[in-house]
Amino acid sequence: MCRKAHGAAFSTNATVPTAALRVTSGAELITEFASSPTRRKCFCSRCGSPLFIRRTNLPEFMVIALAVLDDDAQQGPERHVFVGSKASWHAITDHLPQYQIYPGFEPVDNSAA
Repeated sequence: MCRKAHGAAFSTNATVPTAALRVTSGAELITEFASSPTRRKCFCSRCGSPLFIRRTNLPEFMVIALAVLDDDAQQGPERHVFVGSKASWHAITDHLPQYQIYPGFEPVDNSAA
């Protein structure tokens, strides 16, 4: 889903407090799409660029697509999520934590019990 939404091998996002997010211009061009019952993808209605993901079940935080920032995010990656559906040709070569889907929603292997 991330590859299709961003037209790339993966998307690079950061979570920020909603109160700290400030759109300095073009707010009237932001359009939302309900991508799931708890997610609203916010994008520019003029050019189609993905901007944010608004979580209706966690409204105090927003997910920002880092590629749209004017300034350097000053932060490197902390983890890889949805590696279970990553592009087959993309190799993850660092030692950051990897999650098949999303932290807290990983399948539990009960076969060892």
